Amino acid sequence: MMGYAPNRVVLSGRQLVVAQLVALGLADKEIANFLNVSQGTVKSCVSMILQRLALRRRTQICRYIHEMGLFP
Repeated sequence: MMGYAPNRVVLSGRQLVVAQLVALGLADKEIANFLNVSQGTVKSCVSMILQRLALRRRTQICRYIHEMGLFP
């Protein structure tokens, strides 16, 4: 079982916003509507966030955002 050990990297501006919206519990479709982008763009961005942070699940993005104090 993989533990929670994210990389300490800086997310781009868009990645940070998407990660914050994921941490608020929004679905890809809701994030896409909020940012006025396609759902595919959001899915791609979430995948890139997971890859950059070396995480596997959206819930881990939530934990990362909270623990790093990345809410505005």
